[in-house]
Amino acid sequence: MRAFVIVVFAFLYLPIALVVLFSFNAGHHASEFTGFSVQWYGKALANPFLVEALKNSLFIATTSALLAALCGTAAALGLARVGIRTRAVFDALLGAAIVVPGVVIGISTLVALVQLFTVVNPFLASIWPDDQPPRLALGYGSIIAAHGLFSMALVTMIVGTRLGSLDRNLVEAAE
Repeated sequence: MRAFVIVVFAFLYLPIALVVLFSFNAGHHASEFTGFSVQWYGKALANPFLVEALKNSLFIATTSALLAALCGTAAALGLARVGIRTRAVFDALLGAAIVVPGVVIGISTLVALVQLFTVVNPFLASIWPDDQPPRLALGYGSIIAAHGLFSMALVTMIVGTRLGSLDRNLVEAAE
């Protein structure tokens, strides 16, 4: 049994270790390792487009993780206080959000946001007192909201599970 576990972990992690190892290759070809070097990392960090993309990714990841942690924890705390039937419905919805592939959720969220903006923007234009109403569009806000919503289901399930294992007296004492 132990040998099987070692083989499975090697199968999973050996390709990742090889990619990391060959990322420090001094040679121009990935097929042969000629020595250690960080020259390729230097070239990548010298490219302003890659640096900007890295900054955008870190900003979006950090903000959406904070959003998911706050909203997911609040949702788990709220679900801990509802009845068993309501909890079962929300558990099924959260499970579905985790089971559905991320690409499907991403495309669905994009379509939903585009449709929402086509309805909301004319409405805002009709009620706004100035000639320059705010115009909702895809951007950082929609990306952060979509990533946060996608991650919130996972946070809600994890925090909800941990809350379920807590002693009720601790929860009552905290109130």
